[in-house]
Amino acid sequence: MRKKAIALILVFANIFTLASCGKPSGRPGPFDDDDNDNPSSEEQILDLADKISKAISECDYRQFKEYCLEEPLKVKDVIPYISENSDPDSDFYMKKDDYVLTGNMIASSIKYDIDEDSFKEGFRGRKCSVSVTYSYKDYNKVLDRSLSFLSPAEFNTRLYEINDRVDKPFTLEFLKQDGEFFLVNGDELAEIYDYKGIENIEYAGALFNMVDEMYMTGEGWDPVTESYYDTNSLEIVLKISEQGRAYTWSYRYRVSIETWPDWKHLYLSDVIVEEGPEEIRIKYTQEENLEPGFYAILFYSSYDTTIVGMEFDVYNSQIPETPETADSTDITDTEEITETDETTETT
Repeated sequence: MRKKAIALILVFANIFTLASCGKPSGRPGPFDDDDNDNPSSEEQILDLADKISKAISECDYRQFKEYCLEEPLKVKDVIPYISENSDPDSDFYMKKDDYVLTGNMIASSIKYDIDEDSFKEGFRGRKCSVSVTYSYKDYNKVLDRSLSFLSPAEFNTRLYEINDRVDKPFTLEFLKQDGEFFLVNGDELAEIYDYKGIENIEYAGALFNMVDEMYMTGEGWDPVTESYYDTNSLEIVLKISEQGRAYTWSYRYRVSIETWPDWKHLYLSDVIVEEGPEEIRIKYTQEENLEPGFYAILFYSSYDTTIVGMEFDVYNSQIPETPETADSTDITDTEEITETDETTETT
């Protein structure tokens, strides 16, 4: 009986010895296959690749560097990050100029595709890798047509129309340190933001800054008093500079008369698009003469917040007869008031 008991003790001792291999601390390992709460290395890498790619596509440098073993300084130098932070020593500071805006608009078109079948795991799972293909709109298709744009907004409009894309395949390499995986070749991804040629783009600035001359004209216009007399139409001319004729103009205009407490808007045009006009000539007409008052014709650019226009007076030498004035020709002010009072009492 003693021999059997000793044998059983030895068997259980061997079982416990085998069970404790690889776990000297007595705690479960972080990536044990028998622990369903711990994801496999492949699951971790695929999830991490997705988070990295999302940060890259959103130009989120602060988040991206958290996934890297060492700070990716090459990415920091080129990432078109837009920030209101005015501290140049901040990791998230970037001058908000046209070059950065242009790069940011291209980067906003980034898409990515993770090749799950490409996952590879090294010895003991300490090193892993996965292939990811990034792509963005082929902005060179825009630059092939022109290097001159009114504003970054116009460039973005042209870029949106492009369907061709540029593919950038990468192999993301990871190393496990202190139980966590980190990207070891993050600086290679700086190539995703290497948009050669955009430094040659010229932005003209505000659309209506390229108006050389603006004046009123047409029937009833008196250039001496800068006013209209006895007219049913208003006409304005904008002379476009030579530089401005190289662009597509997109704008609206509004005709208004000053009233109290707010202006009364007589007309608002649809969006008008013209290719390289030498002049813009607008004529507003109505059937009857315009009522006397202080008027304005204003132009609104589709590309920026610039507003230009002219203000002027309109006079009539004769007051037009209306049904109301004709009916009350023989009625005095006193009689009108009395009649109004009686009508109110009857009601």
